[in-house]
Amino acid sequence: MPYQGLGADRLVTELAVFDFDEQGQARLIQLYPNTDVEMIKEHTEFDFTVSIVPLLSAEMLVFMRGFDLLGIYRREFRESELVRCFDC
Repeated sequence: MPYQGLGADRLVTELAVFDFDEQGQARLIQLYPNTDVEMIKEHTEFDFTVSIVPLLSAEMLVFMRGFDLLGIYRREFRESELVRCFDC
């Protein structure tokens, strides 16, 4: 019998990051800068609960980007998006 996964564990959108609770219900866990819960509710076509966790620090983001030795992350974004500052 082949291994059957349980599906995605995160949903990343242009406005926020969601995970899923034990019942499979979407749960808002991170907001991006210049967004708020109300804005996300207005632009999201599914119900979700809210359980916000803090964004990564600038130092942690630099550390994590260090794992992308082939530069794949950088190819997925425009240069203007790469200089975006979350906690300036």
